[in-house]
Amino acid sequence: MVLICVAIDCPWRVYAARIDGTGNFQIRQATFRHCCSVDARRNYHKLATTQVIGELIQSRFIGIKRGPTPETIRKIMLDDYNVNVSYWKSWRAREIAMESVLGSMAGSYALMPAYMGLLLTTNPGSLCVIEKTESDDGGVLFKYAFIAFGASIKGYRYMRKVIIIDGTSLKGKYGGCLMSACAQDGNYQIFPLAYAVMDSENDESWEWFMMQLRTFVDNSDELVFISDRHGSIYSAINKVFPSASHAACTVHLWRNIKARFKSKRLASLMSAAARAYTVEGFNKKFLDIQRASPGCAGYLVDIGFTHWTRAHFQGERFNIMDSNIAESWNSVLKEAREYPLISMCEYIRTTIMSWFALRRAKAMEHKGALTPMVQRQVEVNFEASTALAVCGISETEFQVKAQTGECFLVNLLAGTCSCNAYEQLRIPCRHAVAAAGRANIPTESLVAAAYFADTWHSAYEAKIYPIPSVGGKEVGGEYHGDLLPPAVKRPPGRPRKVRILSRGEDKA
Repeated sequence: MVLICVAIDCPWRVYAARIDGTGNFQIRQATFRHCCSVDARRNYHKLATTQVIGELIQSRFIGIKRGPTPETIRKIMLDDYNVNVSYWKSWRAREIAMESVLGSMAGSYALMPAYMGLLLTTNPGSLCVIEKTESDDGGVLFKYAFIAFGASIKGYRYMRKVIIIDGTSLKGKYGGCLMSACAQDGNYQIFPLAYAVMDSENDESWEWFMMQLRTFVDNSDELVFISDRHGSIYSAINKVFPSASHAACTVHLWRNIKARFKSKRLASLMSAAARAYTVEGFNKKFLDIQRASPGCAGYLVDIGFTHWTRAHFQGERFNIMDSNIAESWNSVLKEAREYPLISMCEYIRTTIMSWFALRRAKAMEHKGALTPMVQRQVEVNFEASTALAVCGISETEFQVKAQTGECFLVNLLAGTCSCNAYEQLRIPCRHAVAAAGRANIPTESLVAAAYFADTWHSAYEAKIYPIPSVGGKEVGGEYHGDLLPPAVKRPPGRPRKVRILSRGEDKA
């Protein structure tokens, strides 16, 4: 190895030879005196190419993690190697390092059939579907991919039948959209059901996603979907799940009202009206909206009260009034959305696998009959029930009088209270807790089965197993050949990593 100065006439030289049997070099001769100018020596950093920098930092991306940002890479090169590189060079070096460790973007699509075949082998009962299309030159292009783990499918039977759906953009070279369906377990935690990679959020893609979901989700009157007010979602639910109910996310509606009518007060009044348990409570809040802004009241009437309010909704949405569950799930996957397809799927699988293991262990260690979150809520209702006066009507019917003088009718056999909170949440309200104490009925017996610790444990009883390394051979697929990435044209400029905020959405 010969190291020379960047200046042609400068005598600075270092001669080194490899020591046999080792990976080390021995310096044989060196001339450390420069005769060139300082300005000439400034150019020696030109050999710090993106390929070299990428090889130096690739170890920081091992283990499916985000690794350093381009700005951090610039600092690493300056602190560790005394090399000052541009932001563009560090960004390209990061792309090279990620591709070296996580795999190439294009090659990931070709290995997707093999990955799904191995997933089905190691996780029986899972649902994996790939949709392909042909290009103009006869090649086979990737179009859609849908994955639902067998453990999630088995656990769905123990969930309340409320599904939150949402889509978020992918940040990789070929773009696309990540669609997901989530439920909420009896301890108010995210329960991922399925996810899919699509080209974009449109009528065709959402309908295809719903058709795959229909494989293990029954179309029944008990089923409720909650989402934002994207038109394609409405169309897909009406076609694939005609018997299901569909509710709008109150958070998205809050943002729309704030942006449209330039008033946080109106948005807050809408939120209070949407969350009211009774029609009377809703009417009081809506009357305030009418007085403050007739235009806003008309806007909400056009949407339909049954679509955004709890009091008028036809189905059972329990405590789920928004799509924050799906948005929280998207936030968990934020850094994985710029990975190659296989690495992103592995990130999702590893995340769900660890969640199932942790929650299964937590449920086994829990001693109470109810889940921790519901037990806490019942205790709060009990504290509030001690100041209530209870008068018996029959063995199961009671009049409960509050300190304000307001009376409530509780029917323990039917599981109802005139405050409507009991039947909406399926958790006894303070009036029902007071009545249960008068009737000597265990409060826990009034709680829905979905909130019991045994049900919570059963939901996570199934396991998710790792997948062997994916080679070049396809396993368990119908298609044999190279699956090409989607035909997309990358827009000019640096890809966005942070999404554009929705109308009325505040920056966190």
